[in-house]
Amino acid sequence: ALLDPNTEDEDQASWEPIDADEILDGTLKRPTPRLLTRTDGPALLYPGKTHTVFGESESGKSWVAQYVAVETLINGGRVLYVDFESDALDVFDRLQTIGAAKDHLRAPRFAYVRPDASPLAFREQEAFAKLLAQTWDYVVLDGVTEALNLHGKSSLDNDEITQWMRAVPRRFSRETGAAVVLVDHVVKSTENRGRFPIGGQAKMAAIDGAAFLVEPVAAIGPGLDGHLTVRVTKDRPGVVRSHAGGWRKTDRTQEAARVRIDSSGDGTRITVEPPQKNELSDEEKQQIFHLRFLEKVSEVLSE
Repeated sequence: ALLDPNTEDEDQASWEPIDADEILDGTLKRPTPRLLTRTDGPALLYPGKTHTVFGESESGKSWVAQYVAVETLINGGRVLYVDFESDALDVFDRLQTIGAAKDHLRAPRFAYVRPDASPLAFREQEAFAKLLAQTWDYVVLDGVTEALNLHGKSSLDNDEITQWMRAVPRRFSRETGAAVVLVDHVVKSTENRGRFPIGGQAKMAAIDGAAFLVEPVAAIGPGLDGHLTVRVTKDRPGVVRSHAGGWRKTDRTQEAARVRIDSSGDGTRITVEPPQKNELSDEEKQQIFHLRFLEKVSEVLSE
């Protein structure tokens, strides 16, 4: 049952009515973002929820995901990094460049995994179960397309995407309490891109936290002082949008943060700053309300 992707709770059937008292008496509250914290206070990632960070190649999306890992480690948390695209040397080097100490990157604070098979494959099941049995503050799944392929799922088939989301990312968020981030790509054509990662629409529908589009503003690289924007394209709990900036009508996104990646000196200094424009007009607020309503409808229809 531990490896059944459809198992929510072994002690209670999912079709049993919930205990509404915890909601009605205020015991259960809406989740509050705690990771990827801006310099002015608000954060962007929810504990116990799944998120996606997507963008073009070399847009800085992995920088954002890795910065959160360092932020979490420095603050005393535990991080699991599941890497489908890069290798251990690159990831460990990048994390130390950003500011992680060697002690931060040793067990039990940090774990790095480079899978070459589905976690449900016979020889992988025990290792996967051990990861699920632990408590993590932050889990990165870097390379969604490759992860789907290893799981035997198509990145274009919405049913198969939903199955994978339930079997892997949602299980990590639900069973370990982690804020889970999927690092993904966008289609090459800017005309057909919209506000979604590459592949089936279920990639967005299955996200129960927030989704972010990363766009470079100034080039990122050695010796450069680069900038990128993190734009919220979906926010199911709704807290991130309330602190985001102005509405962009072309794709219905809001700037949630502006990230500075300064590699002009020794190491790399990353600063997560508030959006440049943080005031919304009444018209923009109304548009956001309608967008959140449409997101809910889309999720219900998808499920």
